Amino acid sequence: MKVALVVTENFSAWHFRRGLLKAAVKSGLDTYLITPSGEYDALLTGLGVTHIPAQVDRVINPWQDLRFVHSLYATCQKYKFDIVHNISIKPNIYGAFAGRCAGIRCIVGSVTGLGNVYIDEMGIPHRLLRPWVTQLYRFAFSLTDRVWFQNPEDVQFFVSRGILPPEKAVLIRGSGVDLQEFSPSLVSAESTKRLRHDLGLGESAIVITMVSRALKSKGVEDFIEACEMLALRFPSVTGLLVGDVEYGNPLSFSKEFLSGKESAYFRWLGWRHDIREIMKLSDIVVLPSQFREGAPKSLLEAMAMGKPIVTTDVPGCRDIVEDGENGYVVPPRNPSALAGALRHLILNEPKRLRFGEHSRCLVLKYFDMEKINKDILGELYQWRS
Repeated sequence: MKVALVVTENFSAWHFRRGLLKAAVKSGLDTYLITPSGEYDALLTGLGVTHIPAQVDRVINPWQDLRFVHSLYATCQKYKFDIVHNISIKPNIYGAFAGRCAGIRCIVGSVTGLGNVYIDEMGIPHRLLRPWVTQLYRFAFSLTDRVWFQNPEDVQFFVSRGILPPEKAVLIRGSGVDLQEFSPSLVSAESTKRLRHDLGLGESAIVITMVSRALKSKGVEDFIEACEMLALRFPSVTGLLVGDVEYGNPLSFSKEFLSGKESAYFRWLGWRHDIREIMKLSDIVVLPSQFREGAPKSLLEAMAMGKPIVTTDVPGCRDIVEDGENGYVVPPRNPSALAGALRHLILNEPKRLRFGEHSRCLVLKYFDMEKINKDILGELYQWRS
């Protein structure tokens, strides 16, 4: 049986979907990946997956979008897939239409968050587009057999607005974490000490880390402001922002802005490949997102590394953190509340360690990637190897 995953980013296809790709190949599925070419092409091929390059932008580009629809249709006709799995908004809409026109037997979708069009701060053009996108979703999901959601509030959003019949919704919490890779025992004390030195962090520094694209909607400014507040009382605290800017996204900060904010209490590291190692040296991990998420991968990876979490009271984030047990949930757009929660953890090392242990237990129980991939293959694909 042939299955094709349609993803809009080369990096996302590798980093976030490699576990699913591996599981699909291992289960006996003839697995294809339709995604733009990029630096991860060789790694994708190494998974035993057939990579089919496709050109698509995350931002709105009508001419490019029409070309994307046509290329998907031609690809589906050529390869005659049994299942097409569309991931994120453009594949969900265009992939469903192209797949059905090409006669694909089974089409499934994924909602990993509502996207920029449902964020008011994106401005009037996006608000004007919202009714059209909602109608396109409704049409696309009428052509889709099942849709995977990562949190119950997104299910409720789509079902309550009549965008999706409830019987088509499949709730599987997040895309999971590779617990064989994200394990505290795999990072030695010596390598952590070396990384601290390379980053210019003293051995006694309290490190608070945020792993995210550098977007306003992720709460980057709130994080910087909270770090500034903490620095007045705790000079040894350093905030690390790990993640790159996103060109073409109006919510993205510029490199100049982030570089200009660097100080003794805040560092912008840009994109890094050593996320596991950075998580290990961190004392606390935060994601002060201002808007709803799916199931934030950065928080799940931090939990797998045994770290306490501070995040915001928005869908997706609050669903994976047990307030007062493995972290704290604070109001969005509230740097003072964020700093207050961080202050509690800075002052109480035993609590940090206890919260971190509970984080690891939660991931083992609910977010093991092997279990989640079995659920995706069984419930979403309805495939029994």
